Amino acid sequence: ADEDAASDPALLPADFDFSGLDTHDLNADKEGRMKDDEKSVLALSRKEAEELLRLKDGGTSEQVVSVNLGKDIVDPSCIHLDKKKMRVTLSTTLESVDIKWKDLASMAKKGKHNAYQCFSSGRKPEKISVFSETTQRPLTLMPSEDFNPNQEGSSLSSNFRRERRILTPPRTPPTLVIGGFTMHRIKNADPMSDTYNKIATFSKTSLKGKALDICTGLGYTAIEMAKKPYVESVLTLELDPSVLEICRCNPWSANLFENPKISTRIGNAADIIQELESESFSLICHDPPAQALTFAGELYSLDFYSNLYRILKKGGSLFHYVGNPASKESGTLFAGIMRRLQDAGFRNVRKSPKAFG
Repeated sequence: ADEDAASDPALLPADFDFSGLDTHDLNADKEGRMKDDEKSVLALSRKEAEELLRLKDGGTSEQVVSVNLGKDIVDPSCIHLDKKKMRVTLSTTLESVDIKWKDLASMAKKGKHNAYQCFSSGRKPEKISVFSETTQRPLTLMPSEDFNPNQEGSSLSSNFRRERRILTPPRTPPTLVIGGFTMHRIKNADPMSDTYNKIATFSKTSLKGKALDICTGLGYTAIEMAKKPYVESVLTLELDPSVLEICRCNPWSANLFENPKISTRIGNAADIIQELESESFSLICHDPPAQALTFAGELYSLDFYSNLYRILKKGGSLFHYVGNPASKESGTLFAGIMRRLQDAGFRNVRKSPKAFG
C-alpha cells in the first residue's frame, strides 16, 4: 500500500465516493469471473463520461475519444448517436455498448471519483466497487484523473494526439483503494511508474526463469514481469477474491487473465508459500499492503521471510516494497525488515529508495 497515503489522507479526494458499495455490484462469481449474460464491455471515468456527453449536441464526433480509463481510443466512425443513447464500438474487440444519455449525465456529475462499467446488455452502468467479505473493507477503482489531474502520463505520442485531436487526454492506469489506502504510489508518481521502478530493481540478467508476485492487486507487476522475454512464467498470489473482481473490470488488468505465462492463486500467501517447492523461483516481488491493514502483519514476519529464502533459487533476487524511506514511520520499518531478511538468510540486503523498497 502507498505509505504516503497512509500518513497523508489528503492525497485522496475529500469527497471520494464510497457510497453504494455492494458485494454483488460487479456481477462476478467467487473467483472474480464475470457472468456471460452481463459482460462488461467498456469502462469509463467521470471525465470520459463528461467528454462523451458533450457529443450529444454536436452530432457525429470528428475527434478521437479516450475510453477504458485512458487505455483505448474510439474513432468517430465507431460512435453513433440518437435521441436516447450513444452506441460505442471498440475497434480492438468489435464489441458494442449502448449508453443512455441520462446514464452518461449521472456518471459525469462533478465530485464523483469512480470508474464505471458499461454492459453489453444495455443495463445501467455501475461503479467498479465492491465490499470485501474477506477483509471487511470497501474496494474501489480510482481513475488517474482523480489522483494525478495535472501530470497525467501518455501512452500516445504528442504528434498522434495533435493529428487525431484526441478529445480526452491520455491517462495513466487507475489505482485500487482499499479502505482508504491506495495500493500504489500516487504522490509524485503513478501506478505505472511505481510498477516500472519495482521491476527496475532486478538486474537484466536476473529477469529470467520462474517469477513469484506476492499480493496481485491490479496485476500490473505480474503483467510487466511476464513481458520480459526470458521470464518463463509468473505465479501471482492474492488473498482477496474481490480484488480479482475489480481486475476483471479494469481494462489495464486484462493481460492478467489473457497472458498464458501468468497464473493466479487465491489465498493467504503465508499459507501458500509453505506449499511451494524449495528453490523454485528465480525472482520474487513481495508487495504487501501496509501493516496498518491488520491482515498483512504476517507478511512481514521472520517465518515468512524464511520461506521466501527457501523457495528462491541460489543467486535469485527478491524485491520487497516497504514505503517512503524518507518518512519517519517507514524508516523504522526498513530497519526491522532488513534485519529479519538477513536473519532469514538473505545477503546483499540494501535499500532501493527510488522503488520505495
